[in-house]
Amino acid sequence: MEFEANIARKVGDVSLLRVEAEKSRRAAEIGERSGLFSVPHVIALDASRSTLEFERIPDLTTFIRFAASRGPECAKLAQRAGRAVARIHLDLRLEESMRVPLPDEWSSPNEESVWLHGDLTANNICIDPNSMEIVIVDWSAAPLVGRRATVGPRSFDVLCFIRHVMMGAAWHQVLGWQGRSLCDQFITGYVKEFGSPFETDSWNRHCALLNAFSDTVVQSRIARAPIYARLGKALAQRALIRGWYRYRPPEGCLVDSGRA
Repeated sequence: MEFEANIARKVGDVSLLRVEAEKSRRAAEIGERSGLFSVPHVIALDASRSTLEFERIPDLTTFIRFAASRGPECAKLAQRAGRAVARIHLDLRLEESMRVPLPDEWSSPNEESVWLHGDLTANNICIDPNSMEIVIVDWSAAPLVGRRATVGPRSFDVLCFIRHVMMGAAWHQVLGWQGRSLCDQFITGYVKEFGSPFETDSWNRHCALLNAFSDTVVQSRIARAPIYARLGKALAQRALIRGWYRYRPPEGCLVDSGRA
């Protein structure tokens, strides 16, 4: 991403930028109607230059950084973020030509599909500290699923966010990290807004897939740490990943298959 004055500019594959632009525009409409979140306005898609320009919102901070401040607003914002994601899953629709399912391992014929954000980390759900508004950015799919996927089970987006929150603490905050309580607020808000819980089988299967990805992430983080800090980094990362492995949603947010 490049920044110039009040513009944020992304360069890339035009076919992917076109989907991201359309998804961003329609999500912005949902956010405005619901009052739950906003999306940076699309300024221009220039196919000849392979660029997509958005408005740049000053002072924006990621949810994970905001949570690190442990402000009293964190719990309410986490629940509102969950409601915002549920509203996206309920209302977002793109042209059928833009429908690209998640890779087969993430889906099954019996699972309900929704239009996804696609890369819903706690870096892409942001907070405007001036208005305390939730701002959701970067509507392109994650490299984890090939960057092109647009539809799939709703638990994909939700679990991507939860995994990132659970594993996102700075090393000096690991022992007091409030990740579990924030994730509880997030998923409670989601289930309340969406109107139904998640199926346990689907949830567990997606957790297993993300566990394998998480192992790779942890190994990479440890390897990149300076040698003198590697032991401390390893201990912190292992503590965080154990928290993610053990996380289970609050009562009522999961049900046995066929009852959701």
